Amino acid sequence: KRMSETRYTDQHEWVRLEGGSATVGITKFAAEQLGDVVYVELPAAGKAVKAGAEAAVVESVKAASEVYAPVSGEVTAANEALAAATDPLHRPASGDAPLGARLRVLQGDADTHIPCVSWMADVQPATGFDLAHTSILRPSVHLSAEWALADGLSLGVMPGMAFEPDLGGRRSSSGTVSVTLGKAWSPQLRTYLDVARDRVTSLPLGGPASTVDAGVTILAGPGTQLDLAVTRGLSPTVPPFQAGLGVSSRF
Repeated sequence: KRMSETRYTDQHEWVRLEGGSATVGITKFAAEQLGDVVYVELPAAGKAVKAGAEAAVVESVKAASEVYAPVSGEVTAANEALAAATDPLHRPASGDAPLGARLRVLQGDADTHIPCVSWMADVQPATGFDLAHTSILRPSVHLSAEWALADGLSLGVMPGMAFEPDLGGRRSSSGTVSVTLGKAWSPQLRTYLDVARDRVTSLPLGGPASTVDAGVTILAGPGTQLDLAVTRGLSPTVPPFQAGLGVSSRF
C-alpha cells in the first residue's frame, strides 16, 4: 500500500496526497496566527479548483485569510464540521477600547441646512480579551456630516476608512459608511439609531460587516458626554450582540 505524502506551500497551506485524492488544510502556524475562528467559507462538492486560486476563506476575531488550492482538481467533500465549530463569536468577551479625537471644521446651521462637519480619527489598541481584539493597532479616520431637522431630529452620514491587519501582519484598507438618525429629548439627553456597513470595498479580508446600533447620549457635565450603545450584528463576521460605553471630553 502506498503511504500518504504531505507537502506545504509558502502560503501556509498543506496538501496530503493519498492515491488519486488530496486533502487540503492550513498549517498549525497559520491557525495559531488566526486565533479563534468565527467564519469559514468552504467550497461546495463538485466545484473545480485551480492550483494557486482561492479555494476557501477562514476568518477569525483577529484577521481573515484566503486559502489557496495547492493543486488543481474537483472538490469531492468539505469538512462541514468546521462551520459548525466556529462559535467563539457567540461567547461573552470584552473588545478593544478605542481612543480617538474629533475636530469640528464647520458649524452647522439649521436655517440654511448647512451640516455640522467634523473629522474623526481613532485607534484600537489590543486592550480586550484575545477572543475579541486584534493583535495589531487598527486605526481609522471618518468624516462626519450632521444635519439638524425639525422637532429635535437630526440626520448624520459618516464615511470613512479603516486599516485592518491580515494574517502576515500587513495592513489592508477598507471602506466604512454609516447613517444615523438622532432625537434630542432635552439639552442633556439624546437617543440615536445607526446603521453601519463595513468593508464595502473589495478586500482580501473577507466580506462586508453590517451592524445596527441603538444608543443614548447623556451630557453629564460641562464638556463631558457619556454614550451608551447596544449593537446588533447583521453579518456572520460580526458578534450578534455587543454593548459599549464611551466617555468624551471637550478641550
